[in-house]
Amino acid sequence: MKLKSLSSENLSGSREIDRPLYALFWMGISALSFSAMGVFVKKLSPAIPHFELVFFRSWINLLAVVLIVRGDRRVYFPKGIKLLIFRGLFGTGSLAGLFYTITHLPLSVAVLIGWCSPIFVYLFSWTLLGESIRLSAFRWIAMAFVGLILTIRPDFSAGVVSRLPLSAVLIGLVGSASAGMAYVAVRAATAQAGVQTIILYFVGIATLISAPIAAVQWVAPNFQQWTELLIMGGFATIGQYMMTQGYRFAPAGIVSTMSLTAAVYSAFFGWWIFDERLDAMQILGMLILGSGIALLALSSQKMSGSKIRSN
Repeated sequence: MKLKSLSSENLSGSREIDRPLYALFWMGISALSFSAMGVFVKKLSPAIPHFELVFFRSWINLLAVVLIVRGDRRVYFPKGIKLLIFRGLFGTGSLAGLFYTITHLPLSVAVLIGWCSPIFVYLFSWTLLGESIRLSAFRWIAMAFVGLILTIRPDFSAGVVSRLPLSAVLIGLVGSASAGMAYVAVRAATAQAGVQTIILYFVGIATLISAPIAAVQWVAPNFQQWTELLIMGGFATIGQYMMTQGYRFAPAGIVSTMSLTAAVYSAFFGWWIFDERLDAMQILGMLILGSGIALLALSSQKMSGSKIRSN
């Protein structure tokens, strides 16, 4: 059985030529908001356990969405609920992976690894949404991989695979793949559900999954930490809403690439707040990685109209 095609008429009432500009606007605000969220995650991580941060980020976002939708039954019981649950599960995995890398890696590196998701979006869009894939895309995927290797700063002469914690890099990549799957589900779900519904199911599932894990090593926040947790959740709520809006107005592969600006914001915040310094090889690697992802998205602009195929 095939689901409804994701034409421009399905996703928005705007003209085709306006859609990328709308997506750029929403994703620009989203990237800045998520970068600010990352600052508070890194600041709180020495005192607040990893999954407790995931819980607060999700729970605060959930409260905001519930206040917005209130008693609208259509939001709680939409069509395509299986797709929303699917998105929520992979979104939770992505969130957990991102928070772990932010805790253990320089902020800019962690965010950039997290935003490797366009590579996975491109592959998942090909298999799940029926978007065509060009052979040249593998050239840009390889370029991004080279950039990633330089970013983690290997020193083979000294027998060191990575100057950064390799486990954190790998967890970040798994989280990025989960994000890619979640973003494709967002693109598909917008044909059947509104923005509030998509976010509600994501943060609701993330709250349910993270709560029992967080309870095992619960640390009661003090007043300052409560304030910072609320600010973190506020930025996450803004970023989540803007990101989901962005996916309504352009193909998944292109929109996800717009979020790469988050790495620029994060590099500035990391330097300014945490005194993080990257060496020349890492900066070069980040430029190559970002360029590979951006060129991958440019190659996807000629993709044919997408269709969703059920498995």
